[in-house]
Amino acid sequence: MEGQNYFMVFNSQDELDDYLNRSPELYHEEYGKYYFEQSLFTFHANFRNIKSFESIVYFQNSEFKKTVTFKNKTFKKEVHFEGCKFEDHVDFSNAEFHDVVTFPDFSSVINFRKAKFNSDVFFGKNFNDVVTFSHSEFKNNVDFSESTFEKDVYFNDCIFEKDVYFEVVDFVNKVNSWNVTYKSNVTFKWSNFRGKANFSEIKVEKGLLDLHGVNFEKNSYFYNSTIKNLDLDKSVIDKGVFFLGSKIKKSNRETFRIIKNEFNKQNNHIESLNYHQREMYSYFKELLAELIPKKNESILNYLLKFLRNLNNLVILLLNFISNFFGLSWIFGVVFTFTSTYLMYKLYVSHLTFEGEISFWQYYPQFLSPIHKFDFIENVKQTKYSYLIDFLGRIVSSFGFYQTVQAFRKYGK
Repeated sequence: MEGQNYFMVFNSQDELDDYLNRSPELYHEEYGKYYFEQSLFTFHANFRNIKSFESIVYFQNSEFKKTVTFKNKTFKKEVHFEGCKFEDHVDFSNAEFHDVVTFPDFSSVINFRKAKFNSDVFFGKNFNDVVTFSHSEFKNNVDFSESTFEKDVYFNDCIFEKDVYFEVVDFVNKVNSWNVTYKSNVTFKWSNFRGKANFSEIKVEKGLLDLHGVNFEKNSYFYNSTIKNLDLDKSVIDKGVFFLGSKIKKSNRETFRIIKNEFNKQNNHIESLNYHQREMYSYFKELLAELIPKKNESILNYLLKFLRNLNNLVILLLNFISNFFGLSWIFGVVFTFTSTYLMYKLYVSHLTFEGEISFWQYYPQFLSPIHKFDFIENVKQTKYSYLIDFLGRIVSSFGFYQTVQAFRKYGK
């Protein structure tokens, strides 16, 4: 704004108060009472005599040389700050915006603590100093996409009612965003966190927390958070991301894999096992979905795809039903007794008995993989009974192994 011709210049608080208290006939004929377009404020500006701005406010292309405060103010109509230059601190704490508001780039410290945005809000792309939004409420969508935050930014204890966009944002320093409630979707897709980021105890109640392709250069914390849906696909983690105590209701296989690896890096074997199970289960569901033919897919392509996935599908299915991917010995016990019972029943049906025996009399022996081939007396074997007996040994061995593996899950 060097060399700019200003429409109005305010050099003192008294000059500003006099302008705001002027008679209505002196209002701008088109823009009304709060017309400050292309004005210069050379002092510490305080709009102290106004509790509520009742009509549209115009500050386009104005310049504030020193601090300015709109603390505790209510803006009933549109507010225009686009093109403004703030050279010192700006205070919008406890302000409430009922209509659309447009802000410029900020080169100084900006305070929106406990502000309420009841309509759309548009911010500039550059925040060059510390920015505070702590305890603020956003009723409509808000978009910070392609912005740069050069210093620390505070979003802790905010409430976002609708979608929030932080796509391709560069956070150069620390992000303080704990205890935030997102009632819809929030996206940080392809953003960079160059400093530490604290998202502990956040709540994503109904939508997606999209961290797709995010670059975490320092430690980032999501402790004790509740997230309905999470995407970490293609993210890059240079240090560590911490999810201890968090509840993630839904995600994809790649995200579960990344979180599993992070817990492994942190030597938290118990939590890594839980996310290993979720990773495997997600892959299992992916393969099941592949069984559904796609529209216009040829029979040949479908068969090739089926055969390609069959091996992994069988392995995952057996691991799922036999010990819930290594986490449940109860699954192992149920699988072992159920599968061996079925094999024993099939085995007995292919025997020729020379006398009467109790059905359950020899079942405990059949359970043992090393039982004798002639463990049942006074029967005549058939070629099928030998085969079934051999398969039964395999089934019982597998069941015992899977059960033991589930018991040893914390000792792996």
